[in-house]
Amino acid sequence: MADDQRLMVDVVERLLDGSVVVSCVSSGEALIDDVVQQNPDLVISETELTGVDGLSALSTLRLVGIATPFLFLTGNASPRLMSKALRRGAQGYLLKTGSGDDLRTAVTMILNGGTYTSAEIPTPWTKDRERSRFHPKQAQVAEYFLKGLTTQQIAITLQLSVKSVETYLHWLRREYEAQSNAQLIRKIKEAMLDQRLLY
Repeated sequence: MADDQRLMVDVVERLLDGSVVVSCVSSGEALIDDVVQQNPDLVISETELTGVDGLSALSTLRLVGIATPFLFLTGNASPRLMSKALRRGAQGYLLKTGSGDDLRTAVTMILNGGTYTSAEIPTPWTKDRERSRFHPKQAQVAEYFLKGLTTQQIAITLQLSVKSVETYLHWLRREYEAQSNAQLIRKIKEAMLDQRLLY
C-alpha cells in the first residue's frame, strides 16, 4: 500500500478483514522497489505520493512487465485523472469517501480479474454512449485479438507483458462465458454493435 497517511493503512486493514498489508510506503520510488521485491497480490495506492507519483510508478511497473493489479484509493475525483490511471493499466479507481463495502467489492472484483471505478466519477471516454464495462486497455486487447494478432504481437503493440495480455484475454473469456476463441470473437463483435465495448 502506498499512502502518506499511516492511518489509511490501519483503516484498510480493518475493512479488509483477514487481509494483511505487507508493506506501506509514501513515495513512488519505494512503491516500485517493494512491488518488484515482494510481488504482492494487489497494490492499493494514492495518486499523490512523495517524489514519483502513483500513476508514474504504475507506468514504470507496467513498462518492465509487472502486471500486479493496481487499485487507486484516492481523494482526487477528477474524471480525467481516473481515465489516465485506467489507460496506464490500473484495474480500479476508488474515492476515499466511498464506503467500506465499496473497497471490499473493488478488491474482490480486481483479484478476480475485473475492474472497479467509483460510481460518483463520470467516465469521460464514454461520452454519449452506454457506460463501458471495460477500461481502455482491455478494449485495446480485444480490438487486436479481433484482428487476429497473437498474444505476443498484442503485447508488443500495446507495450504490455505477455502475461498481462493473457490476463486480459482470460478476463474477457470469463466475462463473456466464452468456451473458445471463435465464441469470444462473436460475443465481442456483438458487444461492439451494442456499443458496450469502446475504443
